[in-house]
Amino acid sequence: MTSHETRYNRRMAVVKSGGETIVRYSRGLIGVYYALVAATGIISVLCLMAALGMAVETGPWTHKLWSVVSWIGGAVSFALMTIQLYTMGRTYARTYVAIGPEGVRIHLPKSDGILLAIGNELRFKWSEIANITYEHNLRKRVCRFTAGDYIYTLTQSNCPSPDTVAQLLAEKKGVPLTPPGGSA
Repeated sequence: MTSHETRYNRRMAVVKSGGETIVRYSRGLIGVYYALVAATGIISVLCLMAALGMAVETGPWTHKLWSVVSWIGGAVSFALMTIQLYTMGRTYARTYVAIGPEGVRIHLPKSDGILLAIGNELRFKWSEIANITYEHNLRKRVCRFTAGDYIYTLTQSNCPSPDTVAQLLAEKKGVPLTPPGGSA
């Protein structure tokens, strides 16, 4: 059997399983997204039911048209919100950075501008990884590393914890964590 240890904060979890350390979004955070999906889905259905109720009321359409249209607009808005929240929750549930003895596996979200989607898993051997940096201030936290001819950027919007990933990468690689453009 492999040893298993999990450390959580509100946003992310670090799971140590066997020789691999996995940084992923907290299951609690993902659960909140799915709870919001249920709530917005229910509200959308209730808005649609209210629109149908107003539509079948007796009376002239001129008096109830805008009410029915407003309730339908609310139903559509909440339905779109439900879809967006579901997509985000599903994407966060599948996002991780796994740091193991052979190398690093990264499964990060990609954005098409409207919705998040999950990208392909990227794998890097330790010999490919170089120039690990971590930059942070009040507004951003960014981990960058070079693999091959490409610079990979992990930010708060695509990685559960860029600072934890940067620390783990530097420790596993056996190099000091350097600020961007600087030396240790």
